[in-house]
Amino acid sequence: MKKQITLKVNGETHDVEMEANRLLLHVLRDNLGLTGTKEGCSIGVCGACSVIVDGRLVSSCLTLAAGCAGKKIETVLDFGGSRGELATLLFPKAKRFVYDISEVETVPGVIPLHSEEECRQHQFDLIVTSNLLEHVGFPRQLMQPITAIASPGTLVFHEVPFEVSGGFMTMAKRMAQLAVLGISRPTVAASLMKPGGLHVMHEHVNYFSPKSLDALMQQTGWKVLASGKYSLGNSSWSPQMLWTLAERGSENKA
Repeated sequence: MKKQITLKVNGETHDVEMEANRLLLHVLRDNLGLTGTKEGCSIGVCGACSVIVDGRLVSSCLTLAAGCAGKKIETVLDFGGSRGELATLLFPKAKRFVYDISEVETVPGVIPLHSEEECRQHQFDLIVTSNLLEHVGFPRQLMQPITAIASPGTLVFHEVPFEVSGGFMTMAKRMAQLAVLGISRPTVAASLMKPGGLHVMHEHVNYFSPKSLDALMQQTGWKVLASGKYSLGNSSWSPQMLWTLAERGSENKA
């Protein structure tokens, strides 16, 4: 559904009709022709898409154009991050927290939280997870504490590897692992040389596609605002990551 918004860019006012889930990056480039704003990593890390909104530096690839003059990201929870590096990398000026059970020292400026109860004592604008959902057997159950911690209007950003359990790249990586194991532990490697042996040599429990990641969010009561994928390198062999940005409504289920 399209809506009319007014953007003031570089001192000039623009009336733009667009879909409600359009990112600020795409509106600036496609609607206003301001191609100086570049699309790089698509997750707000590289800085190529950075713009100033209300005096703050933001990543336009993660900012909805319809809300760019409204909600600000001032409190961030890195859910499952060991030291809070992701929250620091994405929002260095925000008040940053990390929920982790490993009890390692956090990066400077990040406040550690050691229980869900501690997390619920704070109100977060954004909850981020990276390389987490693929390691749990029941991702819907993991969404339960995240939903409980979030408030209406809280955003959540997930990123997971984009891979197929029987895909070429996954099998190639497992064969390389088997080769290394054959040198260091030949007896163990020999025990795996049987049908299906390669399938046990992987740390990931779940494999996500763009559709299934968005479906997970929708089925647990979150509204998907934007999603996509990006590459960790410049070659066609480089690993790819999926991401989704969703918002918690007033009534959520997990």
